[in-house]
Amino acid sequence: MGQLVEDLLTLARIDEQRPLDMKPVDLMVLGHDAAFDARATAPDRTITVIGLDGGHPRSAPTRGDEARLRQVVANLMTNALRYTPEGSPIELAVGVAPVLHGHSDAILEVRDHGPGISEDDAAKVFERFYRADTSRHRETGGTGLGLAIVAALVAQHDGSVRLEETPGGGATLSIRLPHVPAEDQADDVDHADEAEAEDDQEHAYSNGISPPQAPSTKPVVHKQREGR
Repeated sequence: MGQLVEDLLTLARIDEQRPLDMKPVDLMVLGHDAAFDARATAPDRTITVIGLDGGHPRSAPTRGDEARLRQVVANLMTNALRYTPEGSPIELAVGVAPVLHGHSDAILEVRDHGPGISEDDAAKVFERFYRADTSRHRETGGTGLGLAIVAALVAQHDGSVRLEETPGGGATLSIRLPHVPAEDQADDVDHADEAEAEDDQEHAYSNGISPPQAPSTKPVVHKQREGR
């Protein structure tokens, strides 16, 4: 019951469209942290972080609310651990892939090797309270809201979620967010700092603080003292 209440409160906050704390975020870092946490809770699992092509993981920088994106990855991992056989491996694949018009996406995938999700269920799995298997849901204690929260939070970040079949069997859930290279993020931070400085200056002037005056360009004339 406690988890259900927490999930409902999370969705209520999302529906309120509260502003996001947008900062540079690397999905690779989030992937490594999620794998570390999952190994602690499921020591019987082999959980690895790999690249999208199966090689080494690549940095996947984007901009987002780090706390909410961590919740997204945690929900994906919880779903994979909950609905796959004990001892089965899980991979977190991270990297950047091109999309249309020269743009790229920062991508994080959670690939499991369980029974997978049927085609009928796949179309509804991100809906609120949808349960692909009622008996399995009762056994595992899910609320039916975890993936709905994932979809809602990713949409807030102008991203998308996908469900695909894992090669060899299983389900792959992925999030795709706009790729923001590190150099572009540095420019954004500089512009944000400049804007903040201007706002602070305007605020100071509105409170009666006089702005600094430019030095006078008029010549200074020193009068000679008259003799006594």
